[in-house]
This record gives sequence, C-alpha cells and structure tokens, in this order.
Amino acid sequence: MRTGIPTETVLVELVQVVSSKVLYRFPRSETRRHLSSIILLRGVKLPRKGRYLRALELYEAHPRLPFVDALLATYAEETPPATVLSFDQGFDRVPGLTRDEP
Repeated sequence: MRTGIPTETVLVELVQVVSSKVLYRFPRSETRRHLSSIILLRGVKLPRKGRYLRALELYEAHPRLPFVDALLATYAEETPPATVLSFDQGFDRVPGLTRDEP
C-alpha cells in the first residue's frame, strides 16, 4: 500500500478548487464528505487528522466562513481560551470562539 503525506496547504487548495464557483461547485456538505473520506484513509499520513475533520465540520456549518478561517478557528479551539485576533466578523458566528480586534 502506498502512503501519502498531504500538507495543510494542499487541503486548503483542495477545498478551494472543489468548491470553486468556476470549477467543480461542490456544496460544502459534499466537500466535507469527500475530503473527510480521504483524510480518514489508512494510507494517508497526516498529523492531527481530527483538526482537519473539525475544520471541515465548521466549514460546512458556517456558509460564510472560508475554509482557511475554519482551520484558524480550529487552531484557536485547541488552545483555550479559544480566541482569534481578526477584523473578520465571520468568526463571531462560531460558537465557543471569541474574536478580538487588533
């Protein structure tokens, strides 16, 4: 069996490509389902798989939140108190997350 080691950057690019309105137009639910399946493959060696699964969950649940922001929210959740320093008000919709402006 071959193994793959995708990087976080590759996952961000995958989400952007498959959800692009110009390219594949996958709905967020389909994006989450397909990428979660890939992440969970035994041959995919990705540290902290749960982090990326959680980011996909947030991405699906919050239609105005870009995937990269969902990923940042996930990082914030991992280091309590869950706070993000940003002007982006989209973070305000994520339960349990606090947004502070710089």
